[in-house]
Amino acid sequence: MKTGVLTGVALLAMAMLARAEAAGAAAGAGGGAPGKAPGAAAVPGKTEPGPAAKGSPAWKEAEKLVAEWMADPRATLAEMARIQKLIVEMGADEYRKRQEASRQILKYGEKALPALEKAVKSKDPEVATRAQAAVEKIRSGSRRDQIVSDLREKKVTSLAVIDERIKAEQELAERIKKDASTLMAEGKRDESLVRLKAAKASIRKALKLADLRKRVSTDDPLAEIKKLVDEGKHAEALRKLQLHTTRLKKDGKLDPARAKQYQELIIRIFQGMKGGLRGRAIVD
Repeated sequence: MKTGVLTGVALLAMAMLARAEAAGAAAGAGGGAPGKAPGAAAVPGKTEPGPAAKGSPAWKEAEKLVAEWMADPRATLAEMARIQKLIVEMGADEYRKRQEASRQILKYGEKALPALEKAVKSKDPEVATRAQAAVEKIRSGSRRDQIVSDLREKKVTSLAVIDERIKAEQELAERIKKDASTLMAEGKRDESLVRLKAAKASIRKALKLADLRKRVSTDDPLAEIKKLVDEGKHAEALRKLQLHTTRLKKDGKLDPARAKQYQELIIRIFQGMKGGLRGRAIVD
């Protein structure tokens, strides 16, 4: 999905936003009921409750999701061989075989992305096209993104679980480093190096958990925008979506899968605003 299409639809929605705002201003000048003033302070929401009790179903569910997110997404040698075979079959002469390969490779999820991203540059146009389609499907339905979304649903409990795991990995790394120092002092250099390697592994896990914590603690702008659309606040949703997509473009993160997702959301906003203007015209 090209970002040019996304921009075109956004411009149409912006034109409708301008018309809606102009109509609102005219109604205000004519003595209509005053709306909420721009920039008015939002009513604070309910205070989020504390984390669930350790060992409770909610705590265990968060632990399970964190463990799944921490699992190594890299494919094994056997999986890599199977993925490569499926990519070759994407260019098979038989249509049914090409279709089946395209379907089967999706089961490997993110494990297949490195090989698929290379296949996108294949000289065989059939393989390149199917590989690109698979990449977009995997990215748009990323299990890791879904895990982050699920953890945000119970943010306080999730952050407590993550913090506990970070602390455990840090403490483990410190203990291992002390053991390594003792072994080195005893002249057991090889054993000491093995222990230091284990300490580095724990530090890497702690850093990976810290990255997950950052993702979970950061509110999902897309979820907020969808909520605004559902509430009929199309103008506010459009402004937030524009800010979000501008930031993604600047950071070079507006990939085809995301562009398609945002285009669909802009169309929803556009349709909602169009319906609102029709209703206003009937009333007038």
